[in-house]
Amino acid sequence: MNAGHKLTDAEVRKIRNLRNNHGWKLRELSERFGVGESAVSAIARQKTWRHLE
Repeated sequence: MNAGHKLTDAEVRKIRNLRNNHGWKLRELSERFGVGESAVSAIARQKTWRHLE
């Protein structure tokens, strides 16, 4: 995991899709996208990156 990794808009949309529509686990998404599980959770729940649908 790279603490300095910046996600793109496309990656955020992909995270939301995989988590909310396909049931991927936080750990799986965290490893795939190189961010922490808490970041993935916040993205999926639209607590962060709110400007994206």
